[in-house]
Amino acid sequence: MRVGYCAPRWALGLTLAATLPVLQGCTPGYWNNRAADANDIADVGLTYTTQLNFSLYVCLLGFATLGGGYVDGYYVGAGGGQVGVVRHYQQSVGLGLWSYEEFGWGDPTGQTTGWATVDRRYVGVLGWIFGPNKKFAPA
Repeated sequence: MRVGYCAPRWALGLTLAATLPVLQGCTPGYWNNRAADANDIADVGLTYTTQLNFSLYVCLLGFATLGGGYVDGYYVGAGGGQVGVVRHYQQSVGLGLWSYEEFGWGDPTGQTTGWATVDRRYVGVLGWIFGPNKKFAPA
């Protein structure tokens, strides 16, 4: 005959995992900020265009990139700090340790300066050393 009930070890582990972040000051606002950070870091979705565009581009943690492409279309997913369907522009050339990228998210006609968030940057070890990085509006 059992006198008492002992919770399974996994339940204790889940309870501990849920309460420790709160005890350390990780409030729901903190987790919302971490979700926003993750949305800025990774782009997960599909790109589609109404015209023929091509891109095969691999970034190796920013140290080196390979490939290239041009896309002027739409992005469905989470990318560029936005979620849903959004206009997307990307032009890239990756030559290993030196690469050039242009990319933009948003409506290109809604602003007097063109794309809302267009960045031009040089990437890769040589790109960081020799290339200027700045925002611009393409012609």
